[in-house]
Amino acid sequence: MTTHIAASTRPSPSSLFSSSEDLVTSIAASGIHWSDEIAVLDKLILKAKARRNMIIPIARMLPVEVLGEIFEHTISEFSSEESKRPYNPWSVIMLVCRPWRDVAVNHPALWTNLVTRNAKLWPTFIARSRGHSIDITLCTDSTFIGASWLVAAFAQLHRVRSLEVRAPHSLLEKVLPTLNSYAPKLERLTLENLSGNWCHALESDFVLEHTPNLRHLSLTGVCFPWGYRAPNLRTLSISRSKNRSSTSSPAFFSAADVLQSLSDTLLEEIRIADIPLLPQALPAGTIIPPANLRVLELQDVPSELALALWFSTSNFPRSLDSTNISIARRDNAASSHLDTIVSHAAAHMANHPAYVESLRIGIDGGGFLIDSNMLKFIMPTPPFNISGPDIVSTLITAINPGRLTTLHLELKDRTEWPAATLEAVLSRATRIVDLKLALPPDALHILSELLGRHTIAGSEHPPLLPMLRTMSLSHMDLTQQYQGKPLYAFMSTMLHWRRLRSPNLGPFTVNIQQCKFTHDVVTRFGVGGNVIVNCHHDPQGWGLTPWAPENGLGWAPAVWNMEPGDVGQGGVQPWGQAQWIDAV
Repeated sequence: MTTHIAASTRPSPSSLFSSSEDLVTSIAASGIHWSDEIAVLDKLILKAKARRNMIIPIARMLPVEVLGEIFEHTISEFSSEESKRPYNPWSVIMLVCRPWRDVAVNHPALWTNLVTRNAKLWPTFIARSRGHSIDITLCTDSTFIGASWLVAAFAQLHRVRSLEVRAPHSLLEKVLPTLNSYAPKLERLTLENLSGNWCHALESDFVLEHTPNLRHLSLTGVCFPWGYRAPNLRTLSISRSKNRSSTSSPAFFSAADVLQSLSDTLLEEIRIADIPLLPQALPAGTIIPPANLRVLELQDVPSELALALWFSTSNFPRSLDSTNISIARRDNAASSHLDTIVSHAAAHMANHPAYVESLRIGIDGGGFLIDSNMLKFIMPTPPFNISGPDIVSTLITAINPGRLTTLHLELKDRTEWPAATLEAVLSRATRIVDLKLALPPDALHILSELLGRHTIAGSEHPPLLPMLRTMSLSHMDLTQQYQGKPLYAFMSTMLHWRRLRSPNLGPFTVNIQQCKFTHDVVTRFGVGGNVIVNCHHDPQGWGLTPWAPENGLGWAPAVWNMEPGDVGQGGVQPWGQAQWIDAV
């Protein structure tokens, strides 16, 4: 029986539901087999779902172009290699309804991102992207899986906008030679060799001729065509393979060729790490520095390259946001070389537009270090004696100390400090809040005397470091005798004068780390202030209390994670990178 409803009458939901029940009842009363009845009901349900999907506003009202852009935004959250989404993003779009699927299939921008997870579908992606620029990312540990996919993708090299391949050496050697063809749209290239020797894949004119629009290049274990110009690059990162085998034969490069490729370019960021160079003397004026350089990072690089490149930036240090230099070796080092390095570091920090807020100077068996918030320089310890006071004085005198709040001095036993030099340094750095020290006994003694002076009645010495709040002591034996007294006695006297006499001055907190100390040290240092002993990575929570001895032992661990071991009776007991030390 057919029911006619007037156009002006809107049926209520209850009447529609009643009509639906009547329809289901009539199907059941028709006498058909139960399986056919289920099939009829399933078809009705599917038609109802299809109609529901067609009447929702986003499917019915949005233009195809807008809906496609919405799909782009949705897919972008899933398409990266780092995405941890547990389900396939395409099911969110393609399986909703046929119109949505048609929009997705015919929207080329949705098919331009070729990543490892969809590598088997790369031919489909390439076809549906319809001439748009494509981005390719492949990460594989296999030496054979991925080669055919890359060959198929490289056939579209004229469309590739960015390419990232991380694979074993043998796979790279097979497929990368096909890169040496014209790629006019390539802007970003990342190649990482996961094993083996250096991969020689790029031809000499790769950057200049084949990829005229290449702006960002990162090579790990893949040789750069040194000696040839790269005027179009903006960022360059070169490093040795992290997983190279011990039997791999090194590839040596010429420092002159490296500097020639970096000279007079538009590079804004240069990052070079651990590349072997042929020892050679470089002629003067080897490089014209990149005028737009903002970041210079040279890690484990021979001095002839690192210093030549760093020194060339002396005319425009204001443009450098970050400078990080680590020299792998220092051949034929002389004191004049170190003087030049220190002078250049001082000029670098003095001419930089940012203020020096923290400064760390280290001279010990592990090397020579200058570390600030805009410059970090590390080199092996020279074979000659280094004048720590002169270096500290040169750096502090050159910079603007208006915002220097943290000073860290790590100067070992070879250093002898004149009192006048140390006083001049401390007088200039008036805004120091945090002072970290690892000093020889004579320097610690002089420092204690200088900081103990006050503007009390009859005194002509203004207080040094008037804003000091925290002092950290590390790698020292505070029980060591100096001029007939233990070192901690001089420190405790200084703390007493600064905390309890007028004017009241800091440090109000003393951190003791990796030092030899006693219960008496902690007691004296705690008068009028706080003492924190070994506050980092304390597995038993001792760092939360001023002092917690156990069996007469003072705990002096390093500041990295450790697993506690058994502690024997007396003496020094090993514990990871730390040690237990007998309280004296």
